[in-house]
Amino acid sequence: MTGNRSITVSAKANQNTLFIRNKSSWLFYLLALLASYGVLNLFNPVLETHQIWTILHIGHAVVTFIFFHWIKGSPIDDEQGKISDQTWWEQLTHSGARATPKFLIVVPTVLYMITNCFTHEQAHLVVPNLVCFLILVIPKLHRPHRRGQ
Repeated sequence: MTGNRSITVSAKANQNTLFIRNKSSWLFYLLALLASYGVLNLFNPVLETHQIWTILHIGHAVVTFIFFHWIKGSPIDDEQGKISDQTWWEQLTHSGARATPKFLIVVPTVLYMITNCFTHEQAHLVVPNLVCFLILVIPKLHRPHRRGQ
């Protein structure tokens, strides 16, 4: 009986966003960023530190914008059609998660701040970093209306 209840509860949850609510997913996300920095740092003789941080920041912005805010729907067969008009971020915010969206706003903000520190406010690097930051964070800001209400 307990097994059936857990299946029913998990079936109601959006399976496409359920994984990111786990704190270990947050750790994996941060470790993936750190590993990306490590890989880019292998090119240290060719690239300077500020260039490495800029590449990491812009790369992170491009990848997360595409997967969080551009692609709509779900790869999970059970959810096809129900959420086909929603991006992954919309699915996450409509699923009732509170801490995860905040975490996913804080990470690019901190990454932008670190990148800005290392660029020493060089205009040719600050502008693209700022544009990427704004493009990534503005879609995450709370909207006054909710779908379906």
